[in-house]
Amino acid sequence: MRNIFIALILTAIPLGAIAQGADQQLLKVFYRSDCPPCVREMEIIPEISRENNELTIEVISFDENLTAGPLPATLPLNVHIITMKGKEKEVFDKYGNESMALPFSVMLNEDGVCKRHYGILGTRLIKRWMEAC
Repeated sequence: MRNIFIALILTAIPLGAIAQGADQQLLKVFYRSDCPPCVREMEIIPEISRENNELTIEVISFDENLTAGPLPATLPLNVHIITMKGKEKEVFDKYGNESMALPFSVMLNEDGVCKRHYGILGTRLIKRWMEAC
């Protein structure tokens, strides 16, 4: 399988920049290209997105730009990539990951953080989170 790289550079966007509707759930997946489990997790993000098209997914990249590592060549419309290079501590503190461990993901609802996960996500876990949140 050939890796395809996205040749797109995004500027840093404030942490709450993507609007979340009153009943909308938001999955934030934290990514860095020098984290092998993060890279593996990126391979399943399109599948998670397809199976949960009502879910908004933000991939928070700690790389300087998106060409720093392999991300899927095409992403569904409900997946957004945000670069936050240099803001790792601020971001992890905000979402309760003091150890700054990766892979790390959070599910948010209208009340804030509903679920946290250390490790690679799976579609069944996301389904359980969506029911619980």
